[in-house]
Amino acid sequence: MRKGAVRALVTAAAVFLAACGAATRYHVLSALFDGVPPPASEGGGEAGVAPTSATRPGRSATPWTHGPYAAKRCEACHQRATTNGLVAPRSQLCAQCHDVQPAGSVVHGPFASGDCLECHEPHASPRRYMLVAEVGEMCQKCHERDSLRAVAAHDPFDEQCTACHAPHASNQAHLLR
Repeated sequence: MRKGAVRALVTAAAVFLAACGAATRYHVLSALFDGVPPPASEGGGEAGVAPTSATRPGRSATPWTHGPYAAKRCEACHQRATTNGLVAPRSQLCAQCHDVQPAGSVVHGPFASGDCLECHEPHASPRRYMLVAEVGEMCQKCHERDSLRAVAAHDPFDEQCTACHAPHASNQAHLLR
């Protein structure tokens, strides 16, 4: 494609998108690019998390959005350079804003190592607390279902792990609440 044709196409797309509402622009841009932040939502949410009803074509709804991501403050976590590097090592990044002191002497491995992204999405998630999957499914990425079922306390096995186990830290063995 010639430079003039590309320039005309980009100009036409910009004019078209400028005339559209925020939701339409979001749908168009998110179909073409990953990481497009959803339009600003109305209403509040939990601290650091803004609910939104925006959906991306062909993807799940993302009602929970990380505060800096929703506010388009990418530099809170990412370097401004085009490398998309992080402003701190991954194991220390979340602790720059979140109080990550363990509330107990028994600490979950990923939490202890600062690997928050093992369980939490960094930008948005359809699940509360921005979890990467439903609780039982997420826990079974590391903890084998058959070995869990062998424990008498897990009968019946309902996959609601956090009903009995603290996800980050506890003063009880096996992270029991």
